[in-house]
Amino acid sequence: MVPGLENAEFVRFGVIHRNTYIDSPQVLSPWLEMREYPGLFIAGQITGVEGYVESAAMGIYAGIAAVRKVRGLGQIEPPRACAYGSLVSHLQDATPREFAPMNINWGLFPDPETPIRDKQVKRDWKLTQARESFATWKDVLAT
Repeated sequence: MVPGLENAEFVRFGVIHRNTYIDSPQVLSPWLEMREYPGLFIAGQITGVEGYVESAAMGIYAGIAAVRKVRGLGQIEPPRACAYGSLVSHLQDATPREFAPMNINWGLFPDPETPIRDKQVKRDWKLTQARESFATWKDVLAT
C-alpha cells in the first residue's frame, strides 16, 4: 500500500511505549514536592511531562525547589507565561479528567487578554511574554 515498500519484509512489529507517571495534580505541590511526604521531590518524566527537554526542565526545577527548601528560602513558582510555568500549570491542573503527560506546546501558554486571530502574531506575543517572565523569574531566583 505504501509506494516503495512493496517488497518490504517486516521482521518484527514495533510496540507503543508506555510512560509511567504519577497523578501530579492530586499528589504534587506546585514546586514538585509530594504533598503527603514533605521533603520528597519528584523530577523528570514521572511528573507527567513528555520529552527529553521537558523532563530535564522538571528535574532542574525540582532541584531548585529542593535547594530552596533545604536553605530555608521560600518557594518561587515559575511565572505561568514561561515554559516552566506552563508545564507546572499542566501538572497542577485538577480539572476533572484523566491526567495524561504533555509536551510543551503553544496551547499550554496563556493567551492574551485581547484575542489575537493571526497565529504567528499570537505565537510571537506568547514568546515575548515567555522570555520576559522567565528572565524576571531567573533574576529573582538569583537573589
